[in-house]
Amino acid sequence: MSVTISHCAPSASATTACNSPVPSCRSRSASPTALLSELAVKYFAETGLFKRVYLYPAPVHADYTLRGRVLDFAELAYQKGGTGKAGMARAGLNLDLVRTRDNEVVWSARKEVEVPIQNTGMRGVVTALNAASQE
Repeated sequence: MSVTISHCAPSASATTACNSPVPSCRSRSASPTALLSELAVKYFAETGLFKRVYLYPAPVHADYTLRGRVLDFAELAYQKGGTGKAGMARAGLNLDLVRTRDNEVVWSARKEVEVPIQNTGMRGVVTALNAASQE
């Protein structure tokens, strides 16, 4: 069996850390969708669940396609009466595994992970988003 990983399209409400006014973030980083798609390819290739794993579009026919939507990929910077989630980073995905031959969704999941930001500045945010993405 083979699987194709489609790019994880951002949802209309998703925010990204790379919308930052910091020029180095915008110029040196790939989009969250590309980063998360590459992580998915690497993960599924290492699991051994599939003979071959391709990034969409696959160069050959694939048995399944993993579709995804980025729900969130951001530093949480709000406070609600002092009990908000400031100092956290969140990565969220909505995933569907689709059987190619009949376009049937055979598995679906939603995953959101929040990780505390340990260090100050952009480096701390990036480290926390990386950790959230790995889960």
